[in-house]
Amino acid sequence: MSSTIITMKTEEEDYVDPLEVSLSSSNRSKEGRRVSFNEVEIREYSMTIGDNPAVSSGPAITLDWDYNPETDVLTIEDYENSRPERRNKYQLIRPRHLREEILKFDCGVSRAEMAQCIREIKAIKAKRRQTTNNLGFAKTEEKMESLKKVCGRVIGVRKYTNKEFKLLWQQVNTMQQRSNTAGLVQ
Repeated sequence: MSSTIITMKTEEEDYVDPLEVSLSSSNRSKEGRRVSFNEVEIREYSMTIGDNPAVSSGPAITLDWDYNPETDVLTIEDYENSRPERRNKYQLIRPRHLREEILKFDCGVSRAEMAQCIREIKAIKAKRRQTTNNLGFAKTEEKMESLKKVCGRVIGVRKYTNKEFKLLWQQVNTMQQRSNTAGLVQ
């Protein structure tokens, strides 16, 4: 499978030294910015098993990091004139059995690796479903937390820090010792 990458090639006559450019800020905003491409470099990447949860079933295929160092370089005009017609989203979908065949025969992926991949994809889908389901409760949870804070302020209940808690505990112990020495045993 091949993937296209558009790279910008700067010709020497197009090069402008940033130190020589002296445009005022008002001129910069009026001129706008311009980018141009004159070549397309096409790299061919290897395929491997992936974890994209967008597949309806089965393992996913993704591009590997490895690529063929030999590239095709075309001018923009040649590329546009020779490229095939763009495919619609339905033409881009590969059925499960085809993905499995590609992974097994072209990529050398075992059935066990495919099964593990499918389990991981199902786990990712389950987490996404849970997140989506919980989004409806997010505002309710926020309002409940806000209500708890307001009620705590009204009633006077608040969380104590460890330091404050230790100080309160010491005060309780001191009061208890005083009451014991005064003959008031509880």
